[in-house]
Amino acid sequence: MATISLAALLLSGLTLETPVPYVVLVLFVLGIGYGLFSSPNTNAVMGSVRQEDFGVAAGTLATMRFVGQSISLTILTWVLLMFVSSGSLTIENGTLGVPINQFVTGLSAAFVASAIISAIGVGLSLARGTHGAS
Repeated sequence: MATISLAALLLSGLTLETPVPYVVLVLFVLGIGYGLFSSPNTNAVMGSVRQEDFGVAAGTLATMRFVGQSISLTILTWVLLMFVSSGSLTIENGTLGVPINQFVTGLSAAFVASAIISAIGVGLSLARGTHGAS
């Protein structure tokens, strides 16, 4: 989760001049972070239920992931749109037009919000681990 947080923070510095290899490298780090986070958590959940409850556990995991993705997409869209002035939005041929400088600023803020949310998750996980050891 810390790797995901770091990658989101690195993505917050993207500009129109950011080299593509940098973006690819950061996305690679982000993918590694997801792999290190998601697989062990799924294994822990599935390993803690009886075999006859695997279907329910898998369905619950999928639902929680979908709900989390939906909530995070809503939060990040809201953050991004805070930086886009309402008078600058245009719709042509079914496409929403946004001034690129406002979009990049909003996207950076959305990545910072993602980094903060995942850092909070890291902190809560560490606190839980410390509390459980007591």
